[in-house]
Amino acid sequence: MLLFSQIDGYYEQLFKELDIPDSYYEKAKTSYSSFNRWLGRDDSILRRYEPEIFLQGSFKLGTVIKPLGEDDSYDIDMVCKFNNLSKQIISQNDLKTLLGKEVTSYATSHGMVQKPKNGKRCWTLNYIDGAKFHMDILPCLDDSGKFIDQLETLDFAETTIYKEKAVAITDKRSKVYSEISNDWEISNPQGYFLWFQDQSNFIEKRAMLAESFHMKAEELEEYKVKTQLQKTIQILKRHRDIMFKDKPDKKPSSIIIATLAGKSYSGGDNIRDVLKDVVENMHSHIEDTEGVYRVLNPVNPIENFADKWNDDRSLKYYYDNWIKEVKKTLTDYNNTINIYGEEFQKRISEGLGIPVSKAKSMVDDTQAIKIVNSIPHRQKLKWNMDELTVVHIIATKTKNGFSRPKIFQSGEFLAKNVDLRFEATAENIKQYEIHWQVTNTGADAKNNSCLRGEFCDGQIIEGKRIKKEKTSYIGTHLVECYLVKNGTCYGKSKPFIVNIKDGISFEW
Repeated sequence: MLLFSQIDGYYEQLFKELDIPDSYYEKAKTSYSSFNRWLGRDDSILRRYEPEIFLQGSFKLGTVIKPLGEDDSYDIDMVCKFNNLSKQIISQNDLKTLLGKEVTSYATSHGMVQKPKNGKRCWTLNYIDGAKFHMDILPCLDDSGKFIDQLETLDFAETTIYKEKAVAITDKRSKVYSEISNDWEISNPQGYFLWFQDQSNFIEKRAMLAESFHMKAEELEEYKVKTQLQKTIQILKRHRDIMFKDKPDKKPSSIIIATLAGKSYSGGDNIRDVLKDVVENMHSHIEDTEGVYRVLNPVNPIENFADKWNDDRSLKYYYDNWIKEVKKTLTDYNNTINIYGEEFQKRISEGLGIPVSKAKSMVDDTQAIKIVNSIPHRQKLKWNMDELTVVHIIATKTKNGFSRPKIFQSGEFLAKNVDLRFEATAENIKQYEIHWQVTNTGADAKNNSCLRGEFCDGQIIEGKRIKKEKTSYIGTHLVECYLVKNGTCYGKSKPFIVNIKDGISFEW
């Protein structure tokens, strides 16, 4: 039997199989940096308009995944903003044409075989190398003033803190495409990226990772940081790609998946829990007003990402079916391992260092909870149960009391003689009595007559509900927290698993 930590390891290995190599991120960075330098060269016809290049889309969000097919390419979405131009002096068509001249000359000077493509909104450069990617370049102008005015008119003025990042973009489908007009489509890719970072706790994750490398946060490349939200979206996108392999025009868009997942993400320590929580809550962020569906852009409430659902009603039907399949497969390990085929499953198992036969026997949450409940010396619940409040445990470790406290996750392997601090968090936690339950397993604890399993009180330190422990015995141990009021338990945490040294299984 494998523990939660090993199940979590599976999901981590799954993510690693989907994520692209660092070298591809570097190639993408090299390519758009090269184009940026091209626009800024002395004889550039665009230099005087102060072009500014930045990424958008999956590469920028850190949610890009390997293509399904060997011949498929990666999309690198790039924005080219002209800071010294305005809608009052140039049309969409003329701006797009100006950019097209430089895109074409860049392709020629760099010996690119395929000519740039003039799409509905973007110019596309096709790179034929080991990475196999194409770069979509979207021309745009600052449009924050008009956007803010629109928000105020529609009583949305306070809905986004990123409104100053809004831009006006070109679109061939516009009725005023060839005219000088104030009526350009508005977008906000930079604002969306900042919103996504906030939702995913990216800044905190980057700071913690940088500290572990003894470097400043800004020195750590963004693509080297992966939050649980980013990993979850990557896993969802792969499931979608497989399910809609034969119906690519019906698959849910990446922007809808990222937006719904971002709005549904409430934190979490592992992909297993985050995936379940996100998938369960995505539907709550889809508006349905008399049959009109809306998935609103969080930084532009005027924009509806689900517009196509209203034009083609089958798209909502396919989305709903996809979510049903996700719940059947991705949120249950025993179903998940069979999604990608035998070869993929073999690689996952090898990555975990376990045989395929053992991986197939891994347990899901429900089974694991049953095992926890079967430990004979773990005291049974002594209160009436009316579980309403979600309880989370935040754990930190300190070596010999001298090092800085570091957060660690349930199932993580620890050495002996490490000081542990568990903090219970929950809504309105101050109105409850806090009871802790620490259960040890393994021969080491048993031989020292310290299997435990009884209920005990913790401490209140600076208003926080705290339980302090020390890693004394090799084995797998459990920490649980209960919220009690008037003899009734109103909340209970999931078992927080502490593995000390080589503890890999429950023993009692």
